[in-house]
Amino acid sequence: MRDAFISRVVVVTYGLCLQPPADWTGSTGYVQKELLKSFLPAPSKDNLIMVCGPPPMMNHISGTVAISLRWCLHQCWCCCRLTR
Repeated sequence: MRDAFISRVVVVTYGLCLQPPADWTGSTGYVQKELLKSFLPAPSKDNLIMVCGPPPMMNHISGTVAISLRWCLHQCWCCCRLTR
């Protein structure tokens, strides 16, 4: 059963930095609806969104943005909190 579950798991990570160091090559700015819409799968009972970041960002994404993208709140999980 474990192997069947693992074969279905797809993890996508996306790094975004508001105040990047000089050598940062990733995206910058805030997490916005348009950004998430560009790479998240369509809402489905088989999908789950896991959000990791500062509490205000996690609350924004797993609440306001998720609802506007038609995700059910029980499909959005805040998985950890980063602190400085």
